[in-house]
Amino acid sequence: MTFLWVLEALGLLVLSITLKEKYYRYVSLSVVGLCIVRLMFFDLSNTDFLIRALVLLGVGIVLLVMNSSFKNYKDRLD
Repeated sequence: MTFLWVLEALGLLVLSITLKEKYYRYVSLSVVGLCIVRLMFFDLSNTDFLIRALVLLGVGIVLLVMNSSFKNYKDRLD
């Protein structure tokens, strides 16, 4: 569930870049923050080791993609 929320946040960031709207970027960052909190407190304590590792890797990769896309299109967002 957390991984899907992070993918939704990525979609909101892409929407923010294409529409040049700050609102979607702020919502995307808020969703990422909630996902990190959920990941640390819920997913790490209630899941098996393999699922935990896959979710952490998946979320990390999506966050790296979000960071690189934000840096590449930062001039478009301002």
